[in-house]
Amino acid sequence: MKTLLNKFTAAISVCAIALCSFSSTVSAEDTDKNSEITITFDYMSDGATVKDESVFAPITVNAGSSIEIPEGTPSRDGYFFSGWTCDDIHAYTDGDVFRSPDGKNVTLRPIWCEKNQEVTYEVKYVVEMDGEILDTSKELKTFSYCPGQVVTISLMSYSRNDATQYGWSDGTTAFSGQEKMIIHDHDVTLTPNWHTKYKITYTVGDVDRVVGATFMEYEQPEKIPTGLQAADRFSRNGFTISGWLCDDDNKIYAPHTPSYIMPSHDVTFTAVWSPKEYTVVFKQDNKSANNLKVKGFTDTNITTPEPTITKDGYYFAGWKFGDEIYPAGSDYKILGAIAGSGIALEAVWNEGTPPETTTLADVRISNQDISGTEITGAELILTGKDSEGNDVIFHTENVTAGTGAELISIRNKSELRWISGNESTYVRNLPNGTYTLHEVAAPEGYKVTTDITFTIENGVVTGNAVVDGDTVTIITSTIYPEVAYGDANEDGEVNISDAVLIMQSIANPEEFSITETGKINGDVTGHGDGITNNDALVIQLVEIKTLTVNDLPYEFTS
Repeated sequence: MKTLLNKFTAAISVCAIALCSFSSTVSAEDTDKNSEITITFDYMSDGATVKDESVFAPITVNAGSSIEIPEGTPSRDGYFFSGWTCDDIHAYTDGDVFRSPDGKNVTLRPIWCEKNQEVTYEVKYVVEMDGEILDTSKELKTFSYCPGQVVTISLMSYSRNDATQYGWSDGTTAFSGQEKMIIHDHDVTLTPNWHTKYKITYTVGDVDRVVGATFMEYEQPEKIPTGLQAADRFSRNGFTISGWLCDDDNKIYAPHTPSYIMPSHDVTFTAVWSPKEYTVVFKQDNKSANNLKVKGFTDTNITTPEPTITKDGYYFAGWKFGDEIYPAGSDYKILGAIAGSGIALEAVWNEGTPPETTTLADVRISNQDISGTEITGAELILTGKDSEGNDVIFHTENVTAGTGAELISIRNKSELRWISGNESTYVRNLPNGTYTLHEVAAPEGYKVTTDITFTIENGVVTGNAVVDGDTVTIITSTIYPEVAYGDANEDGEVNISDAVLIMQSIANPEEFSITETGKINGDVTGHGDGITNNDALVIQLVEIKTLTVNDLPYEFTS
């Protein structure tokens, strides 16, 4: 068995933990750190005196702030002065840092040790690992003290695979290294204050545009304050981390929160992303003074500006970003940039005179049933040829899927594919040309509709009955099952028993019921008005051979 003793590193880490542990007892919700509290030294209640009362005058500080215990020794006949305490457990001596445990007014009282005492009590350290008591006599001595004396807790620490030691415990109170403990009238056994290690995981979440690592994890001791990761732990183009969502309590913590208390189980923090604001630069030429600037946030559209300069012998053809050229007045979607980089578009100047311009069209595509209700779940493809016979190029930023719709892909930028929702889908900036709307798959219970063709000429959409203004509608018909007219009881025959069932269901529907299919089969007259006694009458005419099954459905003439 290997035992790790880390005295010097413990001197640093345990002191840090002591400060964190102490300060973490005061939460931001419970204490207004801008309020003031008073720390009072009550030495007079025991009949003690001091040489200079001003040394121990009450001290007013901001809640959460600390003070340094003043130098000075109260005097009391028959006693030695050992230090100060506010709880009769912890002790503080000259020069120690003290902070109110609960962020409220607090009184410090003297600790007295009676002179000429003969009774002493032992303070010993006991370390048990894997069921074995370790021999710590070289590092941790056993000493005897009188009641009222003060003992400084050892900085020595031990390690084991599944846990980390943070200070020592007397069975009731946990002490950090170098904290001071008051001796009372009993022996004290100090044992390691073990904290089991659990996994803490950080993840970017289910997001795109992540650069580099997507998660990190490490072990952290339970019940010990730990600082959460900073906002730059992960990198995502166009976004910053504004918080960490904790799966344990579903709270969002600020990056670099200094004193999160690790629970006694694994915990995961997921990054909460906020879009960055960019100043998008539009470079008209090589002079920065001529740059145009438009602000916007990641994943929002901005409008590309009109140029403010001209170039002799050239015309403005748009703003270029990557392989795309955006006309002035069109939408540009900010997708973000690598951390530390900006976004810039450059003006495209073509030699000569500008070609004749055409007006682009914005089209709403609606998928409806014969009643005019929007249908969800149809898979649709839109393609087009411009006036010169070239494939029309679609851009993601020009497509707004309706509520409930899902954009699947823009294959090779010339095939727009989506699943219809309960609102129409909006496609903007379509040039002159001929377009085909193809239904790949209809929702369950509907037939696939034949292709619809429409044209755009100078912003005007035409296409017979399928076009109304800027809306192109594809009508999807319901698939109706084959109707066995007259067979209300669904026994494969049409006879008097079908007529009887219809009349019984009308007279006593709670006892005699007809299935939905039976109702469709039995509705043989009345232009689809549902099951009536007239339907029973028509079936009786079939029974007496006045009519045949082939005559169904049958309508009476006046």
